[in-house]
Amino acid sequence: KENNQLKENFSQEEEKLLNEIKELNELNQHQQEELLSIQKQTGFNQNNLQDIQSFQLRINNYENSISQYEEFRLKLENNLQKITQQRDKNKTDLKLAQDMLKTKEDEFNQLKSNLDECEKNLQDNKQQFIQYNTTINDLQKQIELQTQELNQTRLTVNQVKF
Repeated sequence: KENNQLKENFSQEEEKLLNEIKELNELNQHQQEELLSIQKQTGFNQNNLQDIQSFQLRINNYENSISQYEEFRLKLENNLQKITQQRDKNKTDLKLAQDMLKTKEDEFNQLKSNLDECEKNLQDNKQQFIQYNTTINDLQKQIELQTQELNQTRLTVNQVKF
């Protein structure tokens, strides 16, 4: 879009300069014809010759300006083309980076999900361990009580025997 706008602006400027050169050439031609006519009628006129030389100098200056303008336009077009290529490359790089980031984000989310599941399993195992530990403690107390009762019963049985 910008490239087309620049080309259009350059074309318009070029057309203006070419029209001005054409007008100056026509003016120059007309003045040369007038000069010839005057020279035929009145002889050599130094002022008209200086005017023609001045116009010729202006024409040469305009032609030089057009050449410089054309060089500048070509440089701008080349730079615009390079900028466009760099922009396209940057867009491609950005898309690639976004895809890589999305992949890493998906991997992270999967790892986070796995970690959450492991933490849940760990908590479940801790709860189960606590329950087992409580059960073991209760059973140990029961065994101790039963052992004490058994020992008491033995003592009593032994005392009754003796």
